Amino acid sequence: MPGSLFIARAGTRDQGMHYIEPAIQCGSVAVLTENDSVGHIELPMRSKVVLLGCDDPVRVAAQIAERFYDHPASKLICAGVTGTNGKTTITHLTHQLVEGAGVRCGLIGTVEIDDGRERSRASMTTPPALELSRTLATMHEHDCKAVVMEVSSHALDQHRTGAIRFAATAFTNLTGDHLDYHLTLDHYRSSKAKLFASLTESGLAAINIEDEHAQFMIDACPEGAHVV
Repeated sequence: MPGSLFIARAGTRDQGMHYIEPAIQCGSVAVLTENDSVGHIELPMRSKVVLLGCDDPVRVAAQIAERFYDHPASKLICAGVTGTNGKTTITHLTHQLVEGAGVRCGLIGTVEIDDGRERSRASMTTPPALELSRTLATMHEHDCKAVVMEVSSHALDQHRTGAIRFAATAFTNLTGDHLDYHLTLDHYRSSKAKLFASLTESGLAAINIEDEHAQFMIDACPEGAHVV
């Protein structure tokens, strides 16, 4: 897209570096990539494209998206639910409770997205950072005061929600699913715990204490958080 920033991030199957030249040909005026990669990029003669380097383009992408859409997450009360099973049920029940209390509330999850006016089928549990910030901005425009979302381990590992400070979080359970992506249970558990590390200092964490990984999630909560 003309005038755009291209973020060359590492993927699970391919590398964003391979698409820098096509992105520039399509009109990108700036490229963000890893610091170590900047010196290996060859630009056309007299190119005005700006090369930017950082330690982690994926993490920075979430911050860029949040700023681009004028910080929508900070304008909503954000609640996130994670766990292997039960996320969809809990988010829908919470959404209904908040709406029933007279508060317009957005919903993001595996089945659908409710932006406060329209419902649409979801393509994944937690959208990529740019799409997520755009959706939150739309919710704010539609007078939502809160949003409840499913937050997958993939999304947490990829920092899709990295720009969001959650007012409330919930942990359902953790089983050995998704190890095709995480490879180890420790990595899977650590990814889940990132949701609780992103709580506000006075945030609420509802944790299934009967799950063997509950204490790990509790330990990830900031000091001052309310754990129930």
